[in-house]
Amino acid sequence: MIIDVHYHMIGSRDWWSDTLWNYLGLMIGRLMERFGKQVSPQMVQEEILPGYLDPDGSRLIRHMEAHGVDVAVICVVDNGIGFGDGKVPIEEQNRIVAEMARQYPGRVIPFAGIDPRRSGAPQLFEKCVEQWGVRGLKFHPDAGYYPNGKEAYALLEIAEKNGLTLLTHTGPLPPPSRGKFAHPIHLDDLGVDFPTLKVIAAHMGDYWWRDWAAISHFRPNLFGDLAEWQFPAFQKYEKFCRDLREAIDTAGIEKVVFGSDSPVFEPATPMRDWLKILQELPQNSPPEAKFTQAEVEAMLGGNAQRILGL
Repeated sequence: MIIDVHYHMIGSRDWWSDTLWNYLGLMIGRLMERFGKQVSPQMVQEEILPGYLDPDGSRLIRHMEAHGVDVAVICVVDNGIGFGDGKVPIEEQNRIVAEMARQYPGRVIPFAGIDPRRSGAPQLFEKCVEQWGVRGLKFHPDAGYYPNGKEAYALLEIAEKNGLTLLTHTGPLPPPSRGKFAHPIHLDDLGVDFPTLKVIAAHMGDYWWRDWAAISHFRPNLFGDLAEWQFPAFQKYEKFCRDLREAIDTAGIEKVVFGSDSPVFEPATPMRDWLKILQELPQNSPPEAKFTQAEVEAMLGGNAQRILGL
């Protein structure tokens, strides 16, 4: 079984502000150049970014079928306070994503995206849970808030009470994102104050993965996804294997789940190749950083199946 715990749903260009689209365009352009794919800013804006739009979820399902993904967690991005709001209100985005998930029962799991600083954020999250049936919450602290702040706790209390899962960005990003808010150290408090809330650190802290692993070792409810780990896997395979091996040995194999961050990085690091790298770890990884088939199966789906209660 393959479960992707980190997929971004974007219904139309009006969901995000021009500032956020331009930011994403620059990031994708630089990333593609890093992988030897020369693209102009105009090509990114006119040819690549429109491919991210999925008004009814059909693009997601085609993507899942093409890559053998059994279940996907779809997330709403709420970066509006940090990057400016799009034309479609965040409440409407959350409603649409929940409705998409209802069209594909057993295949798609909706996570609400709400900046806890928003006016009425707890009430909106309760509506997402009680009326629309979301199964989790996505935070983007890099927009300027701490995941262990007072406003965030108001939402996390609701999540824990309802047995939901938090997926929260960790790791530095280019400006105007502020990496200090997304350091995994801030998740340490969540393990103490919300001991039954399952927390997935998106990217396992990224460049701060050792900090994530150290905290996760002592926090049974702190997990991490592999989104963005495709970058070192594609470019520095043996280092990727050694780092992943160390992260697993520190945190525990049960703590790591598969995530792609699709469709964002698909043009630079295709999902098919990313999955192939992980699936072939037992035979291709270097002698000093070997992986078993059981470990690969746990990362690709077994762990997420348990965490999400599937």
